[in-house]
Amino acid sequence: MVELGFLREGPLAASVICDACGKMHREDVLWEPSVRDPLGKRAYIQCPAEGPVHVPEIRLRQWIVDGSVMAKSLAAAMALSGTIEEILAGRVWKLGRRRLAGRFRDVFLSMASSGEHARIADVAVRHLTAKDGILLAGQPHLSSHGLDRITVFDAAEVVELATDGLTVDLGYIEDALPRERAIKEDKVRSLPVPEGITWPEITLEIGESSLRVLAPGQSWTVDLEEAGFADTRRKSGEVDQLFQILGLFALRRGCLALAEVKRRKNNADGFRRQISNLRKRIGNLIPAEGESILWDPAEEAYTCCFTIKRAGDMNLPLPSDGSWMSYQIIERRDGRIAVGVKANQLQRARDLRTGETDAAEHQETLWQEYSLVELGLARDVDRLLPEGQALIDLLRAGGRLARPGDDMAILKLNQWLRDRTGRAGDPLQFSEATGAWIAAFDCSSDRRR
Repeated sequence: MVELGFLREGPLAASVICDACGKMHREDVLWEPSVRDPLGKRAYIQCPAEGPVHVPEIRLRQWIVDGSVMAKSLAAAMALSGTIEEILAGRVWKLGRRRLAGRFRDVFLSMASSGEHARIADVAVRHLTAKDGILLAGQPHLSSHGLDRITVFDAAEVVELATDGLTVDLGYIEDALPRERAIKEDKVRSLPVPEGITWPEITLEIGESSLRVLAPGQSWTVDLEEAGFADTRRKSGEVDQLFQILGLFALRRGCLALAEVKRRKNNADGFRRQISNLRKRIGNLIPAEGESILWDPAEEAYTCCFTIKRAGDMNLPLPSDGSWMSYQIIERRDGRIAVGVKANQLQRARDLRTGETDAAEHQETLWQEYSLVELGLARDVDRLLPEGQALIDLLRAGGRLARPGDDMAILKLNQWLRDRTGRAGDPLQFSEATGAWIAAFDCSSDRRR
């Protein structure tokens, strides 16, 4: 806080609590000349019980929040337009304005006490240049009650201190504001999916600027504006936060844990509202039956009831039991990577005695092959990425690779495997006893035989 300029040293305290007699009374600070003190004078208080009590300088030091520096940092963090204006000396600043929840709003910062509620409201409203605004309050007791054109947010709930400045949870703010979308619901395209279709029959492919919807026997490609995912606050072609959440679901193969949301510094309550809005948005686009996204209390995660993936992604197949132990990964002689998973398959079986047929389930290993380039583990045939080389070394070592526990290539490979499968838990575990990384799946290479 001091290094960033948010805190600066103020004047020395004029009074302190006595710490000599235990009665916790406050006394004025007195000064006497002292040639041995760096200040050239010595502070003390007069205690009725103990007499003169020396007060060290450190007890007199006071720190002041520099509202001007705070205002500049917030305006930059929120990418506001306009100039910063101190509209109530040392208490309230007008930071600028930006588009939030479908309309332009003025943004204010208040460092005033809650006792100045009425005065702050009056000053902010008189300085509105937009239809309405938001006020970030340093005092949590300030509320929006009685403020028709101002929405108040507790700064502690939406502002965080990072190493290089302040960050603001704009998603939380937008969800709390009354929304006036530039794209009206009647302009959002509704796809003619077959009547009675359910969400498990739907597949979504997330592209950079479009969304592909697949249903049995047909598919549609819609752009962001048609789907209602264009960010109308910014230039054409940019996606809104709900589409970004769809991208996260695609990255995690349809299952997004709340713990990951918190790691990304998103507000959990705000994220729940975004999920609710996302359900409505994709429900308007795809009128399928049932729930599209469910909350799993056991896993503390949101799960898509439809298949979702990123366009062009080479995701690895999923086993029936979802276990890493059901995977086999083999390096073929031609350099391709074969991935096998155990899957339950249904087939018709005929009773030779009665001639009747029935469905029977059996388990088999399904195989898919990829090049390292297709998997994103190599730039070209001769240039492996570090995590690609780590995978090859692991396969040739039979799933046990002697590398340090903080080996960056192995850590990246671990993340890559999680991303490409959407599985929880680490597929590679480091053994302190052996000093080696051990795979939870079967590894081998045809090239080493």
